[in-house]
Amino acid sequence: MFRRYPRPFIVYRNRHGRRCYANAAFSYNSKVRAFPFAFSKDDAITHVAPAASSLTVFKGFISSVCAKYFPASGFKPIQPDRIQAIYYPAWIVDAEVEAKVWLSPQDSESSQQHNFTVDFTNSYVPGKLQQGCPFDLLGRLAFRDENMSPEQAVPFSQSLTKQHGSDILCLPYTTSPFSLLDKARNLSFKQATIHDGVRFDPSSVKPNLFAAYPVLMPLYIAQYETVAPFRNTFVIQAHSKPGRFFMQTISDDPEKNIMAKLEEHIGYDYLFLGGNPSSFVNPRVLSPLYDEVASSTLESWLNDQITARGATEMLSSGKAIDMEDPRVRQWIGDELRWVRRWIESGEDLLRIKDTVKKISSVGVDLTETSRRAGPGESPDVQKVVSLAAAGLEEFSKAQRSRQEAAEKARATFTPVWWREWEDSQKLKS
Repeated sequence: MFRRYPRPFIVYRNRHGRRCYANAAFSYNSKVRAFPFAFSKDDAITHVAPAASSLTVFKGFISSVCAKYFPASGFKPIQPDRIQAIYYPAWIVDAEVEAKVWLSPQDSESSQQHNFTVDFTNSYVPGKLQQGCPFDLLGRLAFRDENMSPEQAVPFSQSLTKQHGSDILCLPYTTSPFSLLDKARNLSFKQATIHDGVRFDPSSVKPNLFAAYPVLMPLYIAQYETVAPFRNTFVIQAHSKPGRFFMQTISDDPEKNIMAKLEEHIGYDYLFLGGNPSSFVNPRVLSPLYDEVASSTLESWLNDQITARGATEMLSSGKAIDMEDPRVRQWIGDELRWVRRWIESGEDLLRIKDTVKKISSVGVDLTETSRRAGPGESPDVQKVVSLAAAGLEEFSKAQRSRQEAAEKARATFTPVWWREWEDSQKLKS
């Protein structure tokens, strides 16, 4: 028979006796959506049992393996000392942001300034920090995957506080994704260096659109005692069938941090099974024209900034989270389609603008060629140059008409709530 856990699960109590979590009834704003738990606490225990056993000197290893892979065998998995189902608050973000970026060619001391536009569709921001706790892993993991969809989430209600026979610990939102913009603007130029020869102007960071969707991620947190002074803590994602989970060893003695040594070898201070850790952001540099290398470099830099120990504290705004902010939207299909259609229309518009810019450059070259040809040049050369200039002018007019139409189309896609928020900011300034 599985062990029962009647008392609330406290993930960790630090040396000063302060709790990292508190089990209290909680109510969320009506905009908040939640993924229901897809399986029970017992299923979670069985799922991680072989890994948990291997980290506790292989205690109950055979029975744990048999319980997972041969459920009809009657074997029981190793049991955690504590386990708790929690709703972890998170934000899904759709945004388009622009900034001035300086690019320095290799082996050159000069730099060129460009206006970069970046698409941050389907990004992830943690909604709660575990400040003062050795176990800060929840704020450094992105609990999203490509198979998650708005159709799977439901509006939060009190009926979700008990699922599969377990009381769900609901954690409050303590961070706002909007504070990221303020933090970015306050970076020093040194901190704003993305790569050798690539840095952005913090003061130029400007959102063209920013939508944040509050979504609750279902997790099981299990803790297994092992050789003192260590504890093994497991984080199990529970939005679909048992799959990805994460493991971290915590010590009461900060000087005995074995995970730091692990990080030196694999780049993480935790272990994971069932899939690689998800990226927080998947940026696409739209302008200058979509650049895969630049997008990849930016993604790597941003994820490094967010996942570094203590880095998520930059998300703390120090203010109450205003869920009535019009930029906070429900994570539902209609909202996403409208916002993402606007972002996609911007990509088309930027592509047309780039074409118009290149045409203008070619036109300047043709004008210079025509001037150099002069009246002494053969009629054939003059005719070719004239025809080329005329054709280019017609093509340029057509592209400018396309640009005008694309700008009008994008204006019709702009969400009403974003216009209202921009107008409110103008009144404040």
